[in-house]
Amino acid sequence: MPLVALSGAHRLHLDVLSEESSVELIRHVAAPEAVAAMQAACADIAHRCGRLPFTLRMAAARLHAC
Repeated sequence: MPLVALSGAHRLHLDVLSEESSVELIRHVAAPEAVAAMQAACADIAHRCGRLPFTLRMAAARLHAC
């Protein structure tokens, strides 16, 4: 079932991000200096999030809050 959209909205299909782009998104949202030493952990988080942009952003925001 599609979500209800605002008037004039258009559906946009997005693909998953590459592993590199996923890790970069995590770095950008979470504190870059804190994640710099956690390259393998960021790649694992990206994998567990399915490299989906919205999911990655939520996970990175949680990291930032810690």
